[in-house]
Amino acid sequence: MVISKGLLRTRSYRGEPNYLIPASLEFPVCPNCGAEWMTSSQIEILSEAFEKQRKERRQNPRVHTYKEVILTGLRMAEVEDIMES
Repeated sequence: MVISKGLLRTRSYRGEPNYLIPASLEFPVCPNCGAEWMTSSQIEILSEAFEKQRKERRQNPRVHTYKEVILTGLRMAEVEDIMES
């Protein structure tokens, strides 16, 4: 068993990619198959975090997640331009 923890963990939610899992949320993961085990309270925390991100995306569809910014290599000036538009 491995504990999944840390920054920049993502998962799809409601058919959309790159929802950030809260860095403070730790849960066990099978090192062989990747199965995750969460308690009902952990699932509730994850659901609330994803719903918050989903609402933010609906309000401003051009908002990028931090992981998308890092993976695509956007410079800070480009990020600021996106946020202002």
